[in-house]
Amino acid sequence: MQVLGKAAMFELVFSFAGLDWLPRPGRAARQRALGTMRKLVGGHIARRRAQADPAAGDDLLARLLALRDEATGEALSEREVFDQCMVTFQAGHETTATALTWWSRMLAGHPEAAARARAEVDAVLGDRDPGPGDAAALPWLSATVKEAMRLYPPLPALITRHTVGEITVGGWRIAPGASLYLTPWVLHHDPRWWEAPDEFRPKRFLPGAPDVPRGAYMPFGIGPRVCIGQHFAMLEMVIVAAMLLRRYDLELPEGTAEPVPVLNVTLRPRGGLRRRLHRRR
Repeated sequence: MQVLGKAAMFELVFSFAGLDWLPRPGRAARQRALGTMRKLVGGHIARRRAQADPAAGDDLLARLLALRDEATGEALSEREVFDQCMVTFQAGHETTATALTWWSRMLAGHPEAAARARAEVDAVLGDRDPGPGDAAALPWLSATVKEAMRLYPPLPALITRHTVGEITVGGWRIAPGASLYLTPWVLHHDPRWWEAPDEFRPKRFLPGAPDVPRGAYMPFGIGPRVCIGQHFAMLEMVIVAAMLLRRYDLELPEGTAEPVPVLNVTLRPRGGLRRRLHRRR
């Protein structure tokens, strides 16, 4: 995923780089990484198709295999099933993992916020693991996740739209057919909407906090093309975060420097992040 992210970023900036016949540094690594992904996803699909009833079950792959066109009764083609699984794997794993990486860094560096989140988790869960119904009862923990995504949005700069007619924005006339790049990173750090925008303040996302304009916070995009998995992603991240805090206290090793974000489609920390985990009794 890291190799493919770097390659995709290069191809977004230099449109000619996507030409398969063009030799360039990293092309062989990209092909190997893509082959690994195809083997992984294709292997899952092949094993499922080999079962007596491939469409049995309640997971995404079973539902894709069971899907039928309402008008013709036709099933998805092998390529369509494969493409849907590839997109879901890439979009659903990389962004969530990246968001939780930044979240863990924020809590490790803000012990008071972490202590409040841990106390909330303990009060709600006790000795059991969380389930889907617990997320709504963890408002402070949810706020820490949302604030981490405000500071470090997993997709900070690559939301694009194309104008279908002439529009005027902020006094600028934009012609039909123009490509517009929306940058959540800039919106999330705009001092017009966020007091002390570079500070970690989860209370921004608690009930009663000052309202911000629609579009000032958009880690999942916005409008009719908003991420289809946004609610599942939030549920998943809050549950994983709660499971982690039930088991460990997070701490930054002494001398830890401020992270340097690097854009390779998703926003990753340069050189990774180090945290120290202390197992809770």
